[in-house]
Amino acid sequence: MYRFFEFIKDLFISRKSNGNKLGVAYAVTTGKYVGEIFIYISADDENVYFLSIPKMLNREVPLSKFSYAVEKKVIEYVQRIPRNERVVCKAQYESNAKS
Repeated sequence: MYRFFEFIKDLFISRKSNGNKLGVAYAVTTGKYVGEIFIYISADDENVYFLSIPKMLNREVPLSKFSYAVEKKVIEYVQRIPRNERVVCKAQYESNAKS
C-alpha cells in the first residue's frame, strides 16, 4: 500500500517539476561532455546543478542551455537512479562544493 501512495506522489511531483528530481540521470550524447552521465541534484531560477559521472565533478548548466540540450537531444533521459545511489551522489556533490 505504501508503494502505491509513493507512486501516485511521484506522478504528481514529476508533473509539477517537469520530471527533474534528485537522481535523474541524463546521458550526454554530443559536445564537450560526451560520454558523461549527468545526475540531477537541484535547480534554481537560473541554473541546473548536476554531478557528472564517472569524473565525479560538479556541473552547473544555465537553465536555457539545459532546455535547449533536452529539446535538441544533446542530453537524453536515462533513468532515475536507486535511492542508495542518489544519497551517495548528493553527498559527493556537497563534498565537491565545499572544497
